[in-house]
Amino acid sequence: MCMDNARYAKPVLAGIQKVLQRGTAQVLEEDAHGIFLRDTVSGAWMAAADSTETGIRYLTAQESSGYSLLCICGNRELTDYAANRYGLTSRLDCYQAVYPAAEPPDFPQNLTIQPADMGDLDWITARYDLLTPGEIAEIIRRRRLFVGQKDGSPVGFVGEHLEGSMGLLQVLPEYRGCGYGTELETFLLRRTLGEGFQPFCQVETGNSVSLKLQRKLGLEISREHVYWLSR
Repeated sequence: MCMDNARYAKPVLAGIQKVLQRGTAQVLEEDAHGIFLRDTVSGAWMAAADSTETGIRYLTAQESSGYSLLCICGNRELTDYAANRYGLTSRLDCYQAVYPAAEPPDFPQNLTIQPADMGDLDWITARYDLLTPGEIAEIIRRRRLFVGQKDGSPVGFVGEHLEGSMGLLQVLPEYRGCGYGTELETFLLRRTLGEGFQPFCQVETGNSVSLKLQRKLGLEISREHVYWLSR
């Protein structure tokens, strides 16, 4: 991955771009060859480098801090090194999907969508187990989780992960096939654009259903992968 003055415009680097833009990045290493930072909201460490050797240099310079959540952009060899060196046994291999347009897609709006509150926490955690209840509670506190209703009944939810990516998309089984997942994500796309940020999400490489949805909504899928490592 060649780093240049437009380095953060690449789809695979959208997560780094987001935390830099919103002012939550503690930049630890940055030069012509890449960047290494820590997001102060999610606690995630994020690395992008034009070679494995550069990435190793970044990681080892800061390793006394300890790594429990690490995101590596576009470099599988560096990911393997970090997983082995720091004992990070949980791994997600994702594409990054980025919305490139200035205007949101035009889809029908049939749902009433409102921010979730703490009264929704148990209902949401019972239906979404990819984050801890504490992480979901923090997203609710930050007003980044939204519940969609149809005729007063909840049909699903969508939100923004602590590091800034769109996600947490869930539609109840009895409401699937009605276009509500598309509507929920479109709502979040509009909201993100309205705040002045570029919408993006991360999709596990084997999730063909989600990849199809992202393409339907006009998102550009990165050729390079984003790797998440944790304990």
